[in-house]
Amino acid sequence: MNYEQACSEMNFILNNFEEEDLKLIPKKLIDFFEKNMDKDYIVNIDLDKPLDEQNLLEETKAFIKIIEINYFTPLEERKEKAEKLGVKF
Repeated sequence: MNYEQACSEMNFILNNFEEEDLKLIPKKLIDFFEKNMDKDYIVNIDLDKPLDEQNLLEETKAFIKIIEINYFTPLEERKEKAEKLGVKF
């Protein structure tokens, strides 16, 4: 598993968020990625390309999706997505 490397990629991504968007994510979660990252892993993300065009780790993609759903998706849409996955909300 590339858990620590995914934390490194997430730390890089979050460090390049707009301040306004970063405020939507709990500081505790941001600190989690920083604390658990692989400090020796070289992140290879091109800031000129959208994230969906990057060669990100699968774990990183999962983290992004979780953050997107929990902090950037309106509550009603979250409920719909959860129901589609068979999760009670």
